[in-house]
Amino acid sequence: MAQWEYLQETHIDTNHVERKTDYTWYFSGLPRTSDTQGFFNGVAIILHNSFLKFLTDNQSISDRLAYIILDATV
Repeated sequence: MAQWEYLQETHIDTNHVERKTDYTWYFSGLPRTSDTQGFFNGVAIILHNSFLKFLTDNQSISDRLAYIILDATV
C-alpha cells in the first residue's frame, strides 16, 4: 500500500478514527435519515503512521468529502 490512500463508498455512517499498527484510518460519513432512504456513502483517508508527525488537521465534511493537512515545511 502507498503512504496514503483515499477511499470512497466505504458505507460507514460515522466520523471516526481507527489507529492500526501501520496505518491510521480517518472515516467521514453521515447517519441514515429519512431523506437518504436508508442509504449512506462514506469516504476515508488512510495515512501511514510515519506521516502522523506531519499531520496538522483532519476534517470530516460530509459523507462525500474529507481532508487532511500535512505540514511539509523544510
